[in-house]
Amino acid sequence: MHCILGGLAETHFRHTLVLTTASANSKNPDQPAFSHKFCQVDLEQNPLPDEMSLKEGKQVASIHTLLTTALAGTDENGQIDQEAFQISVKELSKRLSGKNTKPLVFVSHDLKLQPQGSVKERCLPGKPVRLYKKDWVDALVEWVSTKSSSRPH
Repeated sequence: MHCILGGLAETHFRHTLVLTTASANSKNPDQPAFSHKFCQVDLEQNPLPDEMSLKEGKQVASIHTLLTTALAGTDENGQIDQEAFQISVKELSKRLSGKNTKPLVFVSHDLKLQPQGSVKERCLPGKPVRLYKKDWVDALVEWVSTKSSSRPH
């Protein structure tokens, strides 16, 4: 009787529920915190927008995924754990900093974001503000932070 029950349990879990060690060890994909209709880059189009390389064109979709992934420290009830949220924001900033500047600029323009630049750069009269990669990353992180903290409850 014990062997029959053991065999039924194994069959149920492995074949009916398809629970295997491979499925148990696989990572669940992150659920997006919100959806947004981003401007996509058609990798078949030549030349790519903003003279991007193929690698940079592929990074645009990756940036879209990073921007819509839920940040830690926020829940469905609108409660925010500031410490976990700030750690998550820093991680997002770090991951965006690993992307090339052209895709960051492309996504920022799509979202109609215009970074301010550093205070030092803005204080020089008559000189155009030079924007660095960090400025574009900061603008995107600010956009995500605003979206994540103002999700509908």
